[in-house]
Amino acid sequence: MATRKERKQLVVNSIVIKPNSRGVLDVGQWRMALKQADRGKRAKLYDLYDDIMLDPVLGNAIEKRIMAITNADLVFKGKNEQSVPELDDLIDSPAFEYLLKEVMLSIFYGKSVIELDFSNGFNAYSIPRQHINTVNGVITPNPGDTTGIPYTNDDFLLDVGRNDNLGLLLRAAPLAIYKRGGFGDWSQFVELFGMPRRIGKYSSHDEESRKLLEEALEAAGSASWMVIPKETEVETHEASASHSSSSIYNEFRQACNEELLITILGQTMTTQNGSSRSQSETHKEVEESINKADRRFVQRVLNTQLLPRLAKRGYPVDGGYFYFAEAGESLSLKDQLDMDVRLVNELGIALDDDYFYETYGRPKPKSTKKPVAGVTDQADSTENWWTRLVRFFVGAPETGAIHNRQICRDCGGTHHINLADIGEFDTDALLHRIANGDSPYFDAELFRYTSDALIRALHAGFATQNFADFEYGFEPDALKTAMETNLYHFSAAKTLKEVQVLNQLFRDSSGFDDFRKRAESVTNVFNRTWLRTEFDTAYHVAESSATYYRLLANVELFPFWEYRTIGDDKVREEHARLHGTVFPVFERGSSVWDNIYPPNGWNCRCYVVPRMKHEVSREQIDASRKRLNVFLKSTEWQRNVKQGFGINRAKEGLVFSANQSYINKYYGNESKYLNKIYYLDYGLEPAAGIVATQANVLMPYNGSAVDWANMHRVNTSITLYDFRNRAVTIEDDNFNFHTTRKKSNRTLLLNALEEAIKTPDEVWINDYNARANKFDNYILIKYYKDTVFVAVSQLIAGKLMLKSWFTLNSLDLENIYRRGLLIKK
Repeated sequence: MATRKERKQLVVNSIVIKPNSRGVLDVGQWRMALKQADRGKRAKLYDLYDDIMLDPVLGNAIEKRIMAITNADLVFKGKNEQSVPELDDLIDSPAFEYLLKEVMLSIFYGKSVIELDFSNGFNAYSIPRQHINTVNGVITPNPGDTTGIPYTNDDFLLDVGRNDNLGLLLRAAPLAIYKRGGFGDWSQFVELFGMPRRIGKYSSHDEESRKLLEEALEAAGSASWMVIPKETEVETHEASASHSSSSIYNEFRQACNEELLITILGQTMTTQNGSSRSQSETHKEVEESINKADRRFVQRVLNTQLLPRLAKRGYPVDGGYFYFAEAGESLSLKDQLDMDVRLVNELGIALDDDYFYETYGRPKPKSTKKPVAGVTDQADSTENWWTRLVRFFVGAPETGAIHNRQICRDCGGTHHINLADIGEFDTDALLHRIANGDSPYFDAELFRYTSDALIRALHAGFATQNFADFEYGFEPDALKTAMETNLYHFSAAKTLKEVQVLNQLFRDSSGFDDFRKRAESVTNVFNRTWLRTEFDTAYHVAESSATYYRLLANVELFPFWEYRTIGDDKVREEHARLHGTVFPVFERGSSVWDNIYPPNGWNCRCYVVPRMKHEVSREQIDASRKRLNVFLKSTEWQRNVKQGFGINRAKEGLVFSANQSYINKYYGNESKYLNKIYYLDYGLEPAAGIVATQANVLMPYNGSAVDWANMHRVNTSITLYDFRNRAVTIEDDNFNFHTTRKKSNRTLLLNALEEAIKTPDEVWINDYNARANKFDNYILIKYYKDTVFVAVSQLIAGKLMLKSWFTLNSLDLENIYRRGLLIKK
């Protein structure tokens, strides 16, 4: 697509990034920074802006305006008002969303210079504003320099914002500084007057009793105290009669927050509670007016600055333009949905179907073209392993990653993730390790590459549904951890099989060049074609699983779900037969969705949308059951069931099922294959050498076990948070067992336990509890001077449960714990 040479080096990589100044702020510093900015030196002002952005009210208000742009319906229309697929994909990319955010930030900072990179698709990087000299129009190597690289009229740089504009944050800065200072005064007030003051009185003639009284008060707790002679009195006077408590500080905080919201949003009521409906509507109109102005500003930047640069890169933009549909969603639709449901269900008011489709961004039903089947016939049992495996994954895309799309009833949007973002695996290095005998049965780099790619796809799929912020009583960490463990197992099995195949090829080859030629087709299939399919599957499983629990949480409002396909010519004929079928979520204690909840095959892009009771008729359900029976008897479905589909992965906590593994009967017998993998296979040095170089000493915990447990109790469970910020639970019986009687000395290790779980040096998955014959133990290792600390947790029903913790010598560590799958080092 490129029509000219790329820049040899990105500008953003040629500047010296220095940490921001994080001193105590006051209004005097703001005025000083403003005076310097008036003379063209903005570095101090931008440091101050970055600092006040930590204010939650200010930061959230700015994020709200930015989300009104990133959540709005931005489209590109080419000639004759037709859509352009290349531009649709560009708009739907993470890099383009980053570009929109940086364009919006120019409103608040006054200036954004955004570097465009076309060397590998499309990417964008914001030049740190401390390096922008607006007087000379250059990007400086160091903050405060006056010479550098010009940023105007450059095909790779977008110059957004006027050179004389210091941004909205200029107005917000003193408010944020005043508020921060007010909080400090409030904190001091609480420290002085929040707890009752104890006054001890002694006889002025008895100096010894004064000393004893001081010692007693000092040892009696943290509340403030004073000692005075009995003959004296102490009085505390409030600042005024009208503010006899700390309310004045809270009122000052609220006033600052309101002024900040007015500065950024033009009003307060769509962020804070309002007092009347008429006021709320007025404030909503104000916010929408600001959002509309933002959309037009971003639209002008895209059309006047970005389009010419895209044209020079060969994008088909001739005669086209970007624009935001006026119906672009800028505010939450939750209240709108609640009101519409009440109108229909409580007041009996009929609302046209088109109203719901347009308001909530739902696609209207359309006739489905006859698709092309996506999977070939099942392999014959007489075929060799390689042919069966090729047929097993048939249907994988040959070029480019599939855009996994899921249309959400919540947001009406589509999402995608691309394997190209992960980068290429160094195949040549792998082949040399095979030839040198360094990877006889397992390859650590191949495992790391495969597992990292699949884990990233999983997290991206969950992120599309904001699964981290799920608040419907379900614990998303449990599902995430179970699926991550499943992906580590799957990646290990795949690595073992690929290394096995490559070693056999090497033995059958006449030399390295012959081996490289033979191995090319194997590595391409394993690490590109199949990994692309697996990557898309992990993404789609996570996305659909998050959607499943969101829909399940609203089952009272939406008791029926409808099966939908994307509707393009790649949809399999069997899946097209299910398009539009509707079934109850639950019926007589069971659910059809336990068997057909998507994905229902490799590269399946089907999805589910919720339906209210009045939207579904008995005739529609009966017709759906007949179509379902035909689907369940189809050859396509029977093949997919044998390949591991036909289950609800959201409920099972699986991305890949047992018969989708590369090794026969792999799941449940992992130890047979993985127990041979030790730390040396990952290129790690012996533990003794690591311990010998440690400077940090294991600091003993000197308090009581009961106090420690109470300090870490969340609800009713003792809970720590690990390196992924996920809960690790300790059952009370197990904790008491490890901190009393013969094991009471382990109370001294509780400090190390917190450190090992939060910041481990190594994390392994293995079968420490060998009797269970499962690789579901997470071993967290922390190295100290002269000793090694180990914490053992086990995955039980998706939750990490701490089982034991102890110190040990390096020899036992090598033989028992530093083996299996290394997932963090």
